[in-house]
Amino acid sequence: MPGGAVGEWSVALALTAADDATARELAGFNLVVPRTPRISENIRLNIDAGYLRALNPGRDYFSYGVGIDIRTPDNVWTVTGEVFGVMAATREDDKRGELQPRWQLGLRWRHRRVQHRSDLRQEPAGRNRELDYAGDHGAVQRGAVGVQTGLGSTAAARRWRAMDRRDLAAVHALSMAVHPDHPERAEVLAEKLLLFPRGCFVLDGAGAVPGTVAGYCFSHPWTRGGTPALDTLLGAMPQNATTFFVHDLTLDAEVRGTGAGRAVVALLPEAARSLGLAHLSLVAVNNREPFWQAAGFVRVGDETMQAAARAKYGEGAVRMERVLEG
Repeated sequence: MPGGAVGEWSVALALTAADDATARELAGFNLVVPRTPRISENIRLNIDAGYLRALNPGRDYFSYGVGIDIRTPDNVWTVTGEVFGVMAATREDDKRGELQPRWQLGLRWRHRRVQHRSDLRQEPAGRNRELDYAGDHGAVQRGAVGVQTGLGSTAAARRWRAMDRRDLAAVHALSMAVHPDHPERAEVLAEKLLLFPRGCFVLDGAGAVPGTVAGYCFSHPWTRGGTPALDTLLGAMPQNATTFFVHDLTLDAEVRGTGAGRAVVALLPEAARSLGLAHLSLVAVNNREPFWQAAGFVRVGDETMQAAARAKYGEGAVRMERVLEG
């Protein structure tokens, strides 16, 4: 949790573990130590280091991150920057060795309206906008826009924003709770964030309390004819991507039916277009085909692709696609 006064700092310890239900064994665990010193009323540092152990196959990773938040005195604008990544020793059967660092820059604007004593109207929901730019090794890329969603009085403070490493423990916990029939290890989710952070979003939990999420979305470029398997490390993004794949959109029960799902789906076409892609694809599970049809997706007619989706995601899985206009 952030320190309260200038000069104060806080440190916490977070330990998460992933269990492979199919093999009935512990798949891995992740230990993270974050520290958040407040330099002044307007400047805060975010520093963390961690250890990630993947048991099958056995490999050790060191995770790290350094970030800074700088806000204006009126708390309207906030500039954020962060460098993060994981490192692993080179092995004979894996020549990648150290995984290269990533960086993120963000500019947040918070709408503030002067309230007069005679003005009894409340601030309408949905006014905040956040624009994040993410890059690999210094290459500037177009960002995705996160919007605050008007979800009713109990969820008005929630908003979709860019995911970062500090959200992964809560994301994995929500994944295991909602998808007991489609479990994925913590390191698999962490790799997706590392490889393509622009396609990863979280919906803040109640009151935007750090360490809580009410939803998440993983998406990334892929090949149109391929179906990435569940609970499997990707290794790298394809060099010649032909589709933008929506891997997982999950919401906590309390925010389903509030429009939160539609809000994050609206962000995906822009992320796809930023890569020059005009095609989105996904595998619908848990009878969610009607939801995706309402979002413009249609069932893929290729039965070979449908069979591949069922083989990797289970009976009832449906491969769907959407062609972007313009």
